[in-house]
Amino acid sequence: MTKHLTSKLQLLFGFILIIGMGFGLYFLVKNLLIGFLHLQKEIAAVIIAAFAAFIISIVSLIISKYYERKSDLIRELRNKKIHIL
Repeated sequence: MTKHLTSKLQLLFGFILIIGMGFGLYFLVKNLLIGFLHLQKEIAAVIIAAFAAFIISIVSLIISKYYERKSDLIRELRNKKIHIL
């Protein structure tokens, strides 16, 4: 196969994959929402609270790792600049 044909096939496969994942995500969200409508209000509230706690913990972990990595980088740069005699 030529290089041009291979790149077009890869692009087509990528688009098909993205569209398929979009449809899958749509149907997943749709079915979850329908499922939540049939639950009791108290149970749905507990599930939403647990999901929110999970998301907040993951986001706070990511943010703390980002700032930790940033402070390590600043510390390394500071140590490079300081010449010990």
